[in-house]
Amino acid sequence: MNLFRNLLKVFFNFGIYIYTLPKSRFCRALARLVLILSLGIIGGGIFGILILPKLIGNPAFENSEFKKAFEREIQVFPKEEIYIQENIALKRAVETAEKVVIIISTESKGKKLTDSGLILTSDGMIIALNNVLTSESEIYYQDEKIPFQVLKRDKKKNLVLIKIEKTDLPCLSFADPDKLKLGERVFLIGKRFVSENKIQTVVNQGIIKSFDDKFIKTNIFEDEELRGCPLFDIESNIIGLNIIEKGKEVKTIPISEIRDFTGL
Repeated sequence: MNLFRNLLKVFFNFGIYIYTLPKSRFCRALARLVLILSLGIIGGGIFGILILPKLIGNPAFENSEFKKAFEREIQVFPKEEIYIQENIALKRAVETAEKVVIIISTESKGKKLTDSGLILTSDGMIIALNNVLTSESEIYYQDEKIPFQVLKRDKKKNLVLIKIEKTDLPCLSFADPDKLKLGERVFLIGKRFVSENKIQTVVNQGIIKSFDDKFIKTNIFEDEELRGCPLFDIESNIIGLNIIEKGKEVKTIPISEIRDFTGL
């Protein structure tokens, strides 16, 4: 709109300038040309601002070649549209996946340590890292401390299977390991206490760098207190359980190992 005004102003001033010049056939012809161009700009501006939007929105033009051509012209950035769609999908996946993450709180040397775990089944089966769960640990779900019992441990795989006294819990599908791809977009969700009674949910995203039967590596870096948080794909399927290494690099125990351990 500003460009339209500026061009019109330039042509108008130029036309006035020409009329101040000595009268000659050339000046009169040039003045007419400027007038025609100015009228053309005015007409084009009115058409684009007032008439074109109504034509595009008119049902009579719904299947016209004119409208199809116009729509093809305005779709300049299809990649941006895909990016926006992926972000919307990620937001929805996070909202879904956040409900299946629990907190493991452990007192150690007068300090409260927090780690995460994952709800596997609606009847209270929980998977966590073996090295974060001790006899002093407590489990919290949605601000509620819940009794639990340890069903199974595997120090080599660093996994522990827990049963909590709660039913009708949310649970999610397992990702298919055979469909895992390098560069695939993934995200993790962990929970931690930021004060005595306040829980903070942490989300981080990245891509898969490499994977094998034992571990999945991502380009995500996180704090050690998010150990045991789950990794999800963009459809909120469970990919695995995260280990936070010394350099804060996230490495994931794949869901195939978890299923083999739990028998699910």
